[in-house]
Amino acid sequence: MKKFTEIIGAKVFSAYNAEYVGVVLNIQMNRNFTKAKNLIISGNDDETIYLLPFSRIFALGNVVLIRNKTSLSVVPDGIRDSILNAQSITLSGCDTGRITEIEFDDKFNIEKITTETTSFTPKQLIKYENGAALFNDTDKVYTYSRFAPRVAMPTTTSDITVQALNEPRPPLSSVATPRTIIARLPKSFKEPK
Repeated sequence: MKKFTEIIGAKVFSAYNAEYVGVVLNIQMNRNFTKAKNLIISGNDDETIYLLPFSRIFALGNVVLIRNKTSLSVVPDGIRDSILNAQSITLSGCDTGRITEIEFDDKFNIEKITTETTSFTPKQLIKYENGAALFNDTDKVYTYSRFAPRVAMPTTTSDITVQALNEPRPPLSSVATPRTIIARLPKSFKEPK
């Protein structure tokens, strides 16, 4: 089992020519924070930042060994920050302090997220954004979408037409346009005069 804090600051070397590549600055997680996705590496010139996928790591001990520098790609703008040191709060209204450690299994799946006062599983993480992580510490099931604001979207009906079809299953492509509502009416329906 590896710990997040053991990987941060590790030196990265290329096995091809024993070249020092840089140092690990951070770890990028997948969207659900269930798996480590990439290492973020500061290049040996201290100006270039690289991404190194975990799948391209040859060996990981107290140094990171890659086969060669083709494993690296330059970091795109807008990369997510790390969950380490993020403020953690729970649905029961508790401030559990900062996130201090993340533990991985051998395949870099996240097993445990540790805060200053407690530990959580990745399944308990509802959302991480803006430097804060929201955890579910209740027995109820919550998803992030449950907390979305309820907003009615305004609609305009000036260009909508309605067609009433009393024929058995006409091909929809012949009668439907993007702004057509199709309705099936009973055969006994009489059009108002």
